[in-house]
Amino acid sequence: MNVFALVLCIVSVILWKTPSATLDRLIQKLLWPFQAGARRRAEEARASCARVAVCCRDGNIAEARKILAAMQSLGRSKAQRILRAEAAFYLILAYCNSPRDKVEDLERAYRLFHDFGQDKSILLLRKLRLLRVMAVVRLSSCYGRGGNIGRAQEIFEFIKCQGDLETVPLVLVPTTPGLVYAYVISGDIELARKMFDEMKSFNSAEKVWEQQAAAASALIETYAKAGDLDKAQQMVEAVRNWQGPSEKFQHWHQQVSSVMKAYSPANCMRH
Repeated sequence: MNVFALVLCIVSVILWKTPSATLDRLIQKLLWPFQAGARRRAEEARASCARVAVCCRDGNIAEARKILAAMQSLGRSKAQRILRAEAAFYLILAYCNSPRDKVEDLERAYRLFHDFGQDKSILLLRKLRLLRVMAVVRLSSCYGRGGNIGRAQEIFEFIKCQGDLETVPLVLVPTTPGLVYAYVISGDIELARKMFDEMKSFNSAEKVWEQQAAAASALIETYAKAGDLDKAQQMVEAVRNWQGPSEKFQHWHQQVSSVMKAYSPANCMRH
């Protein structure tokens, strides 16, 4: 024990007397083999993420999936998790845009979203937050248009609970029409109208207005088919009051007027 204490004292004195710059160089030399391996893995991870992006752009989903799976072996550091999350969001978007078996691809996208989309520690980067916005919007829209209300609603509620003031409005607006479509397809018009009314709290930027008008179109056609032209006209007035771009509103108004006219009692009697 006394020998150990003596050695410890000698080492302490040496470290105390050694200039800090010399100590830094010594530590760097000792850590060099480990740092070199970490740098190599980081470079491989960046290259793999770029390859996933290219594969997704070109529609090569199978190859992108293999690369993402192989990225698991490159480490579990925060930087590695960020790169895997970025690659996963690219793959989610590719799945949602895939013309193949939509149900299978959506399930894979949904699993990726659960694996990567809810890790708050890796969403500090603006790029990743915006990628998640794009991925979630596409996923929710696909489920909504496919009539899968449960999944579309789950994603919608998840977004509302995030508390990210920068991205939540960006996501809620485009995902709301997906839920409107889902409720319309299921025949639950009251819930569709309720979800549509929630959009009124968002601002009236051009992209937002386009989403509001798209959701209104689905409801207007549903009301018109049911012969409830008064409610269809109320929807038209609601969109008019949001003061969308005048030219675009006129074009949209012509389209929905044609739909309402096609289902009017007078036109139905002629047929």
